[in-house]
Amino acid sequence: MIRNRLGLAALVGAALIMISPAAKAHVINFNFTSTDYTVVGTIDIADQNASPVNITAITALVNGPGAVNASTTIVPNPTVTDPLIPGAPVVSADGLWLYDNVGYSGNPHLDNAGLLFTAGGYEYNIYESDGLSVVPGSRPETVTEGYSIWRSKIGGSYDGSFELGTLIATDNSNNGNATNGGVPELSTWVMMLLGFAGVGFVAYRRTKKGSAAIAAG
Repeated sequence: MIRNRLGLAALVGAALIMISPAAKAHVINFNFTSTDYTVVGTIDIADQNASPVNITAITALVNGPGAVNASTTIVPNPTVTDPLIPGAPVVSADGLWLYDNVGYSGNPHLDNAGLLFTAGGYEYNIYESDGLSVVPGSRPETVTEGYSIWRSKIGGSYDGSFELGTLIATDNSNNGNATNGGVPELSTWVMMLLGFAGVGFVAYRRTKKGSAAIAAG
């Protein structure tokens, strides 16, 4: 009987260990447009409930001079040691750009240091260069920003490409309740735990009854 109880306790303990808080990574639709450039796709932010917050990825296509459907890769901010703590503005390795890869959730937008990423052999820096205006009544919120885009060759020098543009960032993660793909939410883990505990209890009761029957026989 003691062994069966220990087995049940171990099963419940294992299920508890598997419980994790609901993942907070959040996806923002990202659409930058200027005279010659478009950058269309999504950005990931580290925590949907924080603002400011680190941008952890940009998945987009760049079109413009020298770029045709070029895929993007974020340039990491070396000051980030904890994904939930916003990084500080830092100069890029080539000395050309000041960036922090920090965004603001709720009414999604970038800040003045902006986002640094590569695409098709170029580095791009998009940053806020004007005030923001919220589109009234939009749900999820939509923000129109005054932005600038700069470009340089990777490992090279600034090539003179600079334009003013507009960013429309739309929160499209299930109205703020999305979680990382493939990671169950807390409620799902609790249901799994209750299921494991129920199975273990039934097995325990059956074993106890079987032992009692053998002893009576």
